[in-house]
Amino acid sequence: MSGLRQFNDYKNYSFFFKKFDTLESFKEAGEKAIEDFLASGKPKGEYSYFDNYREVFVGTDQATADAGVFIDYINKDDLDQAIESFDAILGDIEMGGEVKKGKLKITDDKRGIFDFSLASKGLFRVVEFYSEELKNELPEEFTNLPKGVADPNLVKKNSLGQFVYLSETNQKSYFLKRRQKGTTEILELKPDALLKTTDNGIEYTALTSFEGVKLEFKSSSKKTYLMFQKKGGKAKYVDLYCIIGGKGNLQPIGMLNRTLPVLLASKVLEENGIKTRIFGTRMYRRMDENEDDIDSYVTYTFKLKDYSEDLDFNWLAINVADTRFFRWNLWKYVSATLQLQGENDLGAGTTVYGGNELNEVFGRYKNWYFSEMEAGREPDNPLDKSLMLSGGLSNPDNIIEEEDIKNEFFRILDVVDFQFNKPEKAVQKIYDRFQKENPTWDKNTLKDRVGDYVIRILSDAYSFPEKGRYATPMKEQDELKTKFEDTLEAMDNYFNTL
Repeated sequence: MSGLRQFNDYKNYSFFFKKFDTLESFKEAGEKAIEDFLASGKPKGEYSYFDNYREVFVGTDQATADAGVFIDYINKDDLDQAIESFDAILGDIEMGGEVKKGKLKITDDKRGIFDFSLASKGLFRVVEFYSEELKNELPEEFTNLPKGVADPNLVKKNSLGQFVYLSETNQKSYFLKRRQKGTTEILELKPDALLKTTDNGIEYTALTSFEGVKLEFKSSSKKTYLMFQKKGGKAKYVDLYCIIGGKGNLQPIGMLNRTLPVLLASKVLEENGIKTRIFGTRMYRRMDENEDDIDSYVTYTFKLKDYSEDLDFNWLAINVADTRFFRWNLWKYVSATLQLQGENDLGAGTTVYGGNELNEVFGRYKNWYFSEMEAGREPDNPLDKSLMLSGGLSNPDNIIEEEDIKNEFFRILDVVDFQFNKPEKAVQKIYDRFQKENPTWDKNTLKDRVGDYVIRILSDAYSFPEKGRYATPMKEQDELKTKFEDTLEAMDNYFNTL
């Protein structure tokens, strides 16, 4: 049998790691970096990404991409069809284990789950775009929105930073003010409601709710948590890191193809009582000045879904598989933050797709993250590193590759299963699945195929960078080796019962 993988291939390279608690905080940091860099008067450098817009490549015009407000995934029909095609798979999976649902209780224990309704701080206001002139002249312009509110997908930002909507009805441009979502509807119901304005110019009503209408918030930090009361077991959590990116010829359907296994796995884990967070992950390699060798690796992560939040496939797809975000604001923000640090970087290097390269770089990222926690620069993460999983297809194409998606989807579930259940039980479920899918295989063939599969997925899951910067501590290396060997021994014990 093959041994546990230990990596040293990239130990001598530089690593630029950055973690953002939310997508919003990543965007804010990127916008501020652009503003500060341009104000500094420093030369942009040949690799800056601020003036490199290509509409066909991005998938929309620059004003729309700059605003970055998208309601639907760029190819919504593709997303809907892809999800529908996996309904049969999703409905036939039982993770097993001892997850027992219990009542929720409020706690300040940071090992819990963030809940919007309990937070008094750490929220940001979801924005809508309003024009009094639009309301008066074209009150029925958008029948599904309050009068005077424009579809954010159609809102542009001009060179002065003003938000503008051009109506096709009368070919007139309307200048828009930002309001917290829900404000206009509350004012329709209660015109005398007190209207306030934030320091950055967003209007909102003093009333946070009225007759069932509420001002809409989203989380930007963790202040209040919920914990499951334990009934013979404990609440379970997994962090999923969705690798974003693709080669220049990869279309949105290809990027969706790459990320679907992570989104589907999150759905099934949640349905089986295992809470998930999803992190958008931009990981790429940078070449040296002569383009002869790798110079360094960049990894930026930002949280897209917290443990308490529902899974929104459409919103997640916009932020992990949509060229309008990936090939403009994402690259631009990464480039700006690195340029500000003196790094001449495009923000758009060669994406790390998978294999040993991904395992080693992501392993070093996890070790960096834990070192940041130890130094007090990041809040404590209660998860074992083996429950921080990267995922996605390593060789995506511009079609929905159902078999590849299914295989990666099950790889994620199987690795999680080994963390929460007895290894014999996890192996048994894999054995039963292989047997069902391959009814002509005899017992010995099944043992061989299952054994090879388990060794492969766990050798990757428990692999670690042995030496160099952000190497795994020696004690942890020994623990991973023992865990791997014990699991393989348990698998052999199960095989002996067949």
